[in-house]
This record gives sequence, structure tokens and C-alpha cells, in this order.
Amino acid sequence: MIELRWLVFGSGHRVLQYRVREREVRSTMGSDGNPSWVTEHTWTDWSDVPQVLCGFDENGERKVMDRAL
Repeated sequence: MIELRWLVFGSGHRVLQYRVREREVRSTMGSDGNPSWVTEHTWTDWSDVPQVLCGFDENGERKVMDRAL
């Protein structure tokens, strides 16, 4: 699962960020002495979504000009 958020600064500048939910499955020992599987979900750190700036070439096709973070 991916979660998105807008990080808004006091100046009004906004940055779109994302994080991904990761799943971890591990074995633990239950109170009865039998192993059991436990699934835990954790989130990655927030990262900025890269912005791709596009322009148009002489044929009218979109062309990536620059990649900004």
C-alpha cells in the first residue's frame, strides 16, 4: 500500500510525499509453547515524489527536460 500526503510549508510551497507499507512475517513462541506466525506492518520513511519537467520537441512529442527532487 502507498500513502500520499502534501507537505505544506508556511510560505505556501507544497511538496507531494509518499511512503510504502511493508509487511514482515515472523515466527514467535506462543504461551502454549507452539510456534505461531505474526504479521506486522511497518511504514518506510516519507520521501518526496520526484517531479518530471516536460517540454515538447519539434514533432510535438513530450520530452523530459529535467528531473527535480
